[in-house]
Amino acid sequence: MKRIEAILIALMVMVVMAGCRHGEQTALLAEAETFLPCNPDSAAAMLRCVHTDLLCGEEEKAYYALVQTVTDGMQGKTPLDGALVQRAYTYYKRKAGKGTTLDHTVGKHFGQAALYMGDWHSDRDSTRLGEQCYREAIAKSEEAEDWHTCYRACSRLASLMQWTDEHETVRLTERAIEMYGRSNDNVSNLVSLYGHAADYCSQIAFVERTDSAYSRALDYAYKAYNLAKDSCREKHYNTTLATLAGIYWSMGELAKALEYVREIQIDPNSDYGQKLGVKLARYYLSCDSIDRAEEMLRAPGHIDNKLLNYLYARGLAEVAMRQGMPGDSILQYMDSAFKSAEANYLDVLQTKYAYYHEVLEGEKRNARLVYDGKLKTWIFAGIMCIVIAGGLLLYIEERRRAKSKTMFLQEQHRRKEQEAAFLQKEMQLLQEKQQVMEESYQKKSAIIRHLQNFIIDRTDITLKLKEDTPRVKMSVKDWNDVEQLLNEIDDGVFTKIRARYKGMSTDDIHLCIMVRLGMSNPAIGDVYAITPSAVQHRKRTLKQRCFGNDDPSVTLYDFICSL
Repeated sequence: MKRIEAILIALMVMVVMAGCRHGEQTALLAEAETFLPCNPDSAAAMLRCVHTDLLCGEEEKAYYALVQTVTDGMQGKTPLDGALVQRAYTYYKRKAGKGTTLDHTVGKHFGQAALYMGDWHSDRDSTRLGEQCYREAIAKSEEAEDWHTCYRACSRLASLMQWTDEHETVRLTERAIEMYGRSNDNVSNLVSLYGHAADYCSQIAFVERTDSAYSRALDYAYKAYNLAKDSCREKHYNTTLATLAGIYWSMGELAKALEYVREIQIDPNSDYGQKLGVKLARYYLSCDSIDRAEEMLRAPGHIDNKLLNYLYARGLAEVAMRQGMPGDSILQYMDSAFKSAEANYLDVLQTKYAYYHEVLEGEKRNARLVYDGKLKTWIFAGIMCIVIAGGLLLYIEERRRAKSKTMFLQEQHRRKEQEAAFLQKEMQLLQEKQQVMEESYQKKSAIIRHLQNFIIDRTDITLKLKEDTPRVKMSVKDWNDVEQLLNEIDDGVFTKIRARYKGMSTDDIHLCIMVRLGMSNPAIGDVYAITPSAVQHRKRTLKQRCFGNDDPSVTLYDFICSL
């Protein structure tokens, strides 16, 4: 009897210790959240102390997913972990939908989850879902008085809509500026908001060509300029000068634009200075200041960014043509530009391979976490059943002692038979449960291996594109091999496209291949040396021109997958 009591006490101690460990994880998550958004590095350090295998319950796992996602977003880590973002968004959306009165903490968490869910959809060219999530983030964070999340969601939504509705974009940016005044955030973000407002207003002014539109753009630009000048932030100050120069340049006041351009002081060897230098050289070329443009293009001593190498080499080639240099010099610059473009293309493919590898590892990790969580739930439930059964046994034993000595031996014999039968039955049930769990585990393992092989079969398509040697180029045969592999995987999708849409060019087919491979807008933009927004426009044009689809809710990727 003493042995049974000792075992029960030990089991109860284990249960209490497990509960304490779970409470400790929740406390660590709450402490990490206090460091956001001002000190995300400290929050990341706290999160490294959290044992994810000890997280218990859907609420605690969703809370961890939210804090980890916000920390990664504040640190600028991309791409975000889609499984974590989806878990936090789904849980807090369901919780926020219960009842009529919204708890401020739940509203704040749902607003944050919706913000990063919108980022996740936007990175994957899903404009409609991204807009929906951003609007949810704005509504819930404003209701919960989380002004930091509210102004960031307004700013992100404005950026998403800048090529579809310029006036709505300006309205959202102005609302973000208003919300910023309540958030007590870094002043550099206010400078950025004024700068974005100036850029969006200048887009409207460039189309309308009215003095009032240009005045509105200049008003925001000068607000950013004065704020950056007062805060002594050189980078923001130079950016506002470039914004003012761009507005005056679009107004046709080239002399005024050059005044601001000449005030810009940049470090030609810094990454920011090199990016701004290309833009300034373009202004000088438009104003026929060829010598000054050449000086800006030759200023950097060494450029690590291959895309910038291409832009600088292309600019020098244009300068050489305007100066009437010999053809050999022009060809030398053009050859340098082509080499930089090829190197940038290989880097993009290597980045894409790393992204697919990271996604695969994330899927493995998430599957392992799901299995571990279910296993621990079963173990915890089993321990609780044993504790309850032990308590019942102690109660029965105390009742048995109250009986007479005569009935004691008979009762003891009967109890032994009952216990033997009970233990045998429990043993059979446990064996059956163990067999069911083993069969379930084997099925899940088979499914996981199938998904791994399925994803690896797709990522193997890009292995040929990832050889990091200067001689590797995408020949016609290489593109045909990639297209053939995609046809084998996707039931001949590109064979159907070529048969159904015979007017498509080879370049259109290549763009469709990159979209089907899941390459993001920035990655495709780096291949063509254009902006992500231009890539989005090119996708939309291809979908309308070749496929005849004008539905804005259907992306080019979704359309290709549906064929």
